[in-house]
Amino acid sequence: MKAHFQTYQRCRCRHDTVGHFACGKAQYMTKSQLAENIIKSIEKNEWQQLQEGTLEVPVSEHNRTVLLELHQAGVDYTGEVCDKDVHKLSDAVYEFLKETWCSEPEAHKFVVLACLVLTFLKEEPMHPKDKVQYRVVGHDGIKEYFCPAKTDGVICNYCVAKKLEIQ
Repeated sequence: MKAHFQTYQRCRCRHDTVGHFACGKAQYMTKSQLAENIIKSIEKNEWQQLQEGTLEVPVSEHNRTVLLELHQAGVDYTGEVCDKDVHKLSDAVYEFLKETWCSEPEAHKFVVLACLVLTFLKEEPMHPKDKVQYRVVGHDGIKEYFCPAKTDGVICNYCVAKKLEIQ
């Protein structure tokens, strides 16, 4: 089951809604709206099962933690995200999972939602650090991530990590 996200009608080019679609500009949603949509995409009983670790489909500990942290933190985020980017990443992850993990399609939703949280809300790499050994460099309160596994693939293009050049 794919998650669907609502956006608010606002075009950066100041057209009305009809003009918006004609000009091809993206719509934006607040990060708080995205967080709310992600939380709503998971049923109440699924949240309880995630909390208890009893979900009937496999969810990695990393993705489980990301989703539970969002659920506990709530929807107080600042900033906006482009709805086209949210949908493109969501579709890309679903397609990737359909090809590589076709045995558990019910679990795909949780992977996609965790990727959206990490990419657009937490602004962190999608993979757990111990999987790809990315490096974190911090200065002036800003973190930068460098990943040795980053490629020019569709999903990697959305990741906040930069390519780590290994010499």
